[in-house]
Amino acid sequence: MRQLLPLLASIWLALLPVPSWAGARVLRLQVWQVDKAGLKQPARGAQVSLVRQGNPTRAHSDGLARMSLPEGPRPGEPVELTVNLKGYLLWSPARGRVLLPKQPELHVVELTLLPLGSKLFLGDEAIERLIREAAEQAKEQVGKGGKPSEIDLRRYLKQWAVKYGLGLEQVEEEVRRWAQEAGDSHQDNRHQALAAFAEHRFESAARFAAAAADERLQQWEAVRKQERRLLKEAVEDLMLVGDAYASNYEFQKALDAYARAKEWVTREEFPLEWAMLEEASGRMLGQLGVHAQAETGRMYLDDAVRAYERALEVRRRDVMPLEWATTQYLLGQALMAQASRRGPDEFARISRQAEEAHRRALEVRTRDTQPLDWAFTQSGLANILRQRAESTAGEESARLLAQSIEVQRQVLQVYTREALPQNWAGTQLALGLALFCQGAGLGGEEGVRLLTQAVEAFRQALQVLSREAQPLLWAWAQKFLSQFLATLGLRLNDERALPLLAQAVEASRQALRVYTYELLPQDWARTQCFLGIALAAQGRRMAGEEGLRILEQSTEAFRRALRSETHEALPKYWAHTLSNLGVVLYVQGIRTKEEAEGLRLLAESENASRQVLEVLTRETSPRDWALVQNALGNALRARGERGQGAPGLGLLVQAIEAHRLALEVYARGADSLDWALTQSGLGQALLASAERLPGEDGVTRLNEAFQAFQQALTVLTPETASPDWVEADEGLRRTQHLLAERRAPPGLPPGP
Repeated sequence: MRQLLPLLASIWLALLPVPSWAGARVLRLQVWQVDKAGLKQPARGAQVSLVRQGNPTRAHSDGLARMSLPEGPRPGEPVELTVNLKGYLLWSPARGRVLLPKQPELHVVELTLLPLGSKLFLGDEAIERLIREAAEQAKEQVGKGGKPSEIDLRRYLKQWAVKYGLGLEQVEEEVRRWAQEAGDSHQDNRHQALAAFAEHRFESAARFAAAAADERLQQWEAVRKQERRLLKEAVEDLMLVGDAYASNYEFQKALDAYARAKEWVTREEFPLEWAMLEEASGRMLGQLGVHAQAETGRMYLDDAVRAYERALEVRRRDVMPLEWATTQYLLGQALMAQASRRGPDEFARISRQAEEAHRRALEVRTRDTQPLDWAFTQSGLANILRQRAESTAGEESARLLAQSIEVQRQVLQVYTREALPQNWAGTQLALGLALFCQGAGLGGEEGVRLLTQAVEAFRQALQVLSREAQPLLWAWAQKFLSQFLATLGLRLNDERALPLLAQAVEASRQALRVYTYELLPQDWARTQCFLGIALAAQGRRMAGEEGLRILEQSTEAFRRALRSETHEALPKYWAHTLSNLGVVLYVQGIRTKEEAEGLRLLAESENASRQVLEVLTRETSPRDWALVQNALGNALRARGERGQGAPGLGLLVQAIEAHRLALEVYARGADSLDWALTQSGLGQALLASAERLPGEDGVTRLNEAFQAFQQALTVLTPETASPDWVEADEGLRRTQHLLAERRAPPGLPPGP
């Protein structure tokens, strides 16, 4: 029963009648009355209304009242109140004018009433108010042909006397007294002006009032400057809070500090500080974005881009060229991070915008005037060119990679190991990435040479970087070194291959000592994918059960990565990991002795490739699309070879089509290795289908297979592509044998 009480209590509270003012804006009032003896007490029963609005309310016995506010007036705007209580008049605030507080339901506005005839209506403060009101109304008497001596101030004194229950002579006497005392005592210019006005000395009143105004304006300007200085200092302190948290890698706390500072500055009043805070916020949003998962990361990066765009509204090139260039660079970096979280179509569009932002920054950051900033921006541009090259194919990809490598080599002329070792190491890493991309697409000695240079660039960088001093960058370098070593190890056909592949696996495992799932889930997932690639390369080179065991470890690494790299959150990484998983499943399938298990693995490989092709398009990611088409062709061919009759032949026909689609993208010069591997795969599919086709159809397929294998072997060599060369060479020999057999006259043995 005790557990039901909170629920029952909440239901009971929900059923209580709601006061009429609940949910509306309410002005809280405290009405006081001062009696003739000067005693202050609550003005019970006093009626308070809004001038021209109404909304009357009455004060309770404690003088408190609540007034519902209409829609119009907002906090900080004036409203005018009137109070009715028999025998009393409102004294304070003057004319009943009050400024609405920011939180009217929490702030209490005090109103003070005086009895009619009270001497306080003739006190110094009252006389000042009377003369000021008279001066405001006297303008109405000014007319064409009039004279200053004709201005009648006595009428205003009479109105005051009638309003507050005083005698006219009494009021006139007090005004004369006050004016004389003010003049004799040489009070400040403001009082002198009021005294002169009361004595009809209007020119003197104007002169004294002007002097008073100048004094007040000077005081106000000093106060305003002091306020601005204090506010700027407070904002600077809040920025320091954010900067300190940022340096401590507490990005959300830093962002919160910048947000608090932005509450106090506007673009109109503090444009420079406002833009600086937008840029600082963009930096933190970018950091949060690259470290967050799924939709959260995308939202952070979108906000970062918008923050930089807002900063550029103030940081214009014609006004602040250096700051403009800095923000353009940061915008380009945020756009590139944003592109990595998008699908292929958006990646192509946003990455071009990122490149354009960097090129705009380089219009100001030149090597002659700002060599370090120039080099820094060039490095960012080179990385964008490389990533764009990875998403394209053919001559365009080769062009972008060549530009990236050339830019990095220029940067190394500024970033030397002796002068700037950290920058030099970072540039070596970027150069290594571009060299790897270039070498991975080329066969033969040239491909091996470029891959070797990529490995060497990373190893040189790691001589400067350390896990203790730069753990994140060190781990990143280890992760990519793993992929470089794995690719190079597969190309070699000598005693260097297996040690390189073992080093590739170890490099990924080293990176995972820093990239943990708990602290850096996205980096952890990427490294799991790279570990899978290294294990796959090692498993391909090792025969028997040991090779299958390592291939199984590879698939496990890919599946771990896919837990974080989902289609929804990271479509580009998801496609990369899933396509690699498909390739390993294919290798497992063709090496598994058990028929049913082998077919299951091949079917899973095919399914993985088809899933990826639902995301990748030929238009936006032609090279990746072609790679997956080739992988799909291999899986279909392997399934077809194990199938019987028409179903098996149908799978082989699909395989041929997939390989030919890939060859529509690949160019022999720019993508020679991928082109050669696809030619070899096409040859295998044509050969397998030819063996099932009788007569001329079979001979036609054999001739096509012969041509495909010959094309592949113009690039593949036993020294630089051993397993692939063996497969293509054996396919060519088998094709030659079958051609000779089918062309031989009846009764004669086939040719050699």
